Amino acid sequence: MAESFEIRQLNMIPFSRRLSRFMLYEEKKEDGLFPAGLYLHLTADMYKPGGVFVPGRKRGIIHLSPIRDGKELPYKLKATPSMLTMETEKGNIEFTIDRPEILRIRSCGVGLRAFSPLFRMEVPLRMNDGSLELFYSNLGNVLIRAIEGAADFNTVWRLKDWRADDVICDLTPSQNGIMEAAIHEFAATEAPLEKYRPFDLCEKEAADDFSLWQKKYKEPCGDRELFDMATYITWICMQRPRVDAPYRLLRGNMMYNNRFGIDYVNLFEQPLLAMAFEDRNAKAELIGNVLDLMSPDGMLPAFTNNKEPQYGYAAPPVIAIAAKETAGELQGPALSKLKKLAFWWLEWRDPDHDGTVSYAYAKETGFDAGLTIRDGLAVKSPDLLTYMCVLSELLSETDADSGAYWKEISRGMLGKLTDTLWDGEEFVCRRSKTYEKVMGTDFLGYIPVLLGSKLPGDIARKLTDAVSAKKAWERKDQVPLAAYLVKGFLELSQKERAEAAGKWFIGFVKEHGFVNKIGAVMYSSWSASAYLYITAALGI
Repeated sequence: MAESFEIRQLNMIPFSRRLSRFMLYEEKKEDGLFPAGLYLHLTADMYKPGGVFVPGRKRGIIHLSPIRDGKELPYKLKATPSMLTMETEKGNIEFTIDRPEILRIRSCGVGLRAFSPLFRMEVPLRMNDGSLELFYSNLGNVLIRAIEGAADFNTVWRLKDWRADDVICDLTPSQNGIMEAAIHEFAATEAPLEKYRPFDLCEKEAADDFSLWQKKYKEPCGDRELFDMATYITWICMQRPRVDAPYRLLRGNMMYNNRFGIDYVNLFEQPLLAMAFEDRNAKAELIGNVLDLMSPDGMLPAFTNNKEPQYGYAAPPVIAIAAKETAGELQGPALSKLKKLAFWWLEWRDPDHDGTVSYAYAKETGFDAGLTIRDGLAVKSPDLLTYMCVLSELLSETDADSGAYWKEISRGMLGKLTDTLWDGEEFVCRRSKTYEKVMGTDFLGYIPVLLGSKLPGDIARKLTDAVSAKKAWERKDQVPLAAYLVKGFLELSQKERAEAAGKWFIGFVKEHGFVNKIGAVMYSSWSASAYLYITAALGI
């Protein structure tokens, strides 16, 4: 049962909640100003400690430790999706997340010390009601307030250094031994709460929310613990537009790639995240929220967060793969945006003017750019023509006015894919204009397996034989490949090969976990969703 599910690696997967920026995680090693231990952190749109950009680095803003009579106590951590507990010999401290912008704290017999190292322009303010407001660069404001018991803290401003001294806030119990406190994600214009809801109610609501989230996925036939962990990861990675950002870019809830380091929405990932849902409305909602990020002319950025979109290069139209699965639930505006997306690629990425499309940058493949096309752009690539073939086929079925036009576009994409990019043995990338073969990474040539029976029989047979012989799914650096190969094999009724690919991936996450580092960035929702999709598709 989910109620007994325990989060065991708090150094890799934090305690958090759906839509909440709060997270509690464990830092195993001391790092300069930051001692080892439990930290409170907020989802960061961009993090530049001391003005230096550090990719993929965790930096908790507040170090937390239990205290008794002013002395810190040793403790053990235990976490479920709805509550984290610091266990000591003198008493326990419990944390839960309420409505998701308030972190609630409760203890019996012990207090809590919150230590916050501050950089330049990070400011502590003592409020009139005795609470403490802290401003953090690139993160926003938090408010620490005692509900029962007392909050004692120092706030010293060092004018010579133009910075505040590091803050220590001690939350101590009342005479009956109980301490309750709240830490808010706070905007200065907000009126303070006059009354807080019962702690147990907040914890129950968090548990119920996680249970409802799990119902969006197909119940597992096999490993329940892996299912719980995968759904927990996607639950905490689902984030909302920043409430304190007046010019926020996100229009709806989106699933971040991770909760540590540089947090952003990778639009190449989102289709697989949507495909993992069994709930078709959940699929359609996420697809619609992705399409809401489209520029006025129809371009989808490679990635974004609430502050910084990356329109320097485009996300590939892989959203078509997920949209095809749930076309019946997509509303009119979403279908109109899919049409605009197709027109954008036809207008801006067709240097040969032959009705097919090309990548202008290696990063537009969505895969790790260091492993894809390296020696020639613009490039016609089999993965891109696959996505466009599916997208135009979808539009031919849903666009009542222009269905015949899109059917012809789909045939053209498929024809160019099989006539030009198939060399008799494999799919290859070719330069636009010259059609010279480009030395790239072979896995881009495996993506056409997603076309299933639309591929000519001899090509499908040679392609799947080659993929199987090479065990091409054994790529830990390209998370979605195994899931896409499973999908393609099943559409070609090659269940044994689908199971071979799926079982390898399941074994991989059993051994290594869901946190997957590619380059400088850690991914977790991607691999969790791949696992959920594969187990649901194969019924294992």
